[in-house]
Amino acid sequence: MNKSPDEFSNTSIFIHSDAVAWREVDGEILIVPIRMTPGEGTGVYRLNRTATFIWKQLDGVRNMETLISELVTRFEVTSADAKKDTRELLGDLLSFNAITKLQDR
Repeated sequence: MNKSPDEFSNTSIFIHSDAVAWREVDGEILIVPIRMTPGEGTGVYRLNRTATFIWKQLDGVRNMETLISELVTRFEVTSADAKKDTRELLGDLLSFNAITKLQDR
């Protein structure tokens, strides 16, 4: 069962799932689900520049707090906006099993 963004903490850690294939094209990540259950949608998901940056940080080491801090530094956005956008993206990625939540630490 996927977690909603409200269930993420600053110590949540994520990693790319082996249920998708992905590639960077012209600075944007394209994600293709390769393992789906009946009823799941199909298609290619394209991440914008900000989402691509976050995707590249999902290494199984960085936690939410670090992701948000790096987003603030890189894109000069407020911490509140970075937190909202990161939580929303991670929720979307979890919804089609593109990432896995490893743990909280």
